[in-house]
Amino acid sequence: DQDQVVFIAVQDALFRGGASFPYGLVANGDLNSIDTSRKSITQAADSVSSHLQKPTQTVKEQDRPIRLTIPSMTRGSFDTPDDRDEYLCTLRKGQPVSIEVVSARIGQPTDVRLLIERATVDSTGATNWSRVATAEDSVYPSDGVVRFSHTDPTLRFQPPEDGEYRLTLTDLDTGQSLGGVQEYRLTVDAAKEDWQLVAYPVFPHKDLKSTRPAGVHLIRGGAATLRVFALRSGYSGPIELTVKGLPPGLQCQSASIAANQSQADLIISAEVQVAADLASVEIRGHGGRGEWEEARSAAFARVGGELVGGRRGRQVGRVVGVVVAGAGGGV
Repeated sequence: DQDQVVFIAVQDALFRGGASFPYGLVANGDLNSIDTSRKSITQAADSVSSHLQKPTQTVKEQDRPIRLTIPSMTRGSFDTPDDRDEYLCTLRKGQPVSIEVVSARIGQPTDVRLLIERATVDSTGATNWSRVATAEDSVYPSDGVVRFSHTDPTLRFQPPEDGEYRLTLTDLDTGQSLGGVQEYRLTVDAAKEDWQLVAYPVFPHKDLKSTRPAGVHLIRGGAATLRVFALRSGYSGPIELTVKGLPPGLQCQSASIAANQSQADLIISAEVQVAADLASVEIRGHGGRGEWEEARSAAFARVGGELVGGRRGRQVGRVVGVVVAGAGGGV
């Protein structure tokens, strides 16, 4: 019942440290009042963007394939290193579908492989399965610093014929140090033309170890480059880019991401007599064709990797909003 001085030491056993590895420390006399809950895998999976409004179906391990009704969003898991989860769905020629697995992007130590097979019936009436497509790592744009690729398979699949199709998911990462269960989410929906924008301030070099992005700082009379990436899903047309919300004394000419291209640069320049300021700006993109046209705001790319399951995880996260520091003091 006496007052005592307690020393608390917080150390990183991986010896990383630095401004890019923050942490929080809560000290409270009433331990029962501290919220120690963590976001579950279920919540994390739902936080990955999806346009589906249909509730997610959680499936239990079965020895037979699970029937899917499109559109569908299914949550499953790999319970053993050699686990194979199979799903059946009916697809039609000329009606492409989008198939996406979310697992590594929610912190699971997985490397999922997707196999698509079509059912055929031979002369004896027996059903045979013929491989028609596979998907593993997803490849997205990169400039050597920002990389959007990940190990979750995403595929825009064009069924060659009407019929029954089987989707098989396996985990290629079967290391003995992994946890007992690896979670994933499988989404199957009609393919749509879509695109997203992600932007970041171009760094003076490509050494991520000495790069700590923290917005854009402009000196009077100077200029800075914002690189904008287009993450395309079926849409290959041009995307017009503009910047909104610049304070007085800052200018930025519009730019365009050309058809079938993935990036463009926006140059923000400051006048010599501009006043010091701090502003949040918005990068807007406009694209589409015919009656389908969309306007989108760019998300801000956060460079940094996560160590997941002993290996380097994704290199890019997304943060809502783009923060750009206005002109500071001249040099």
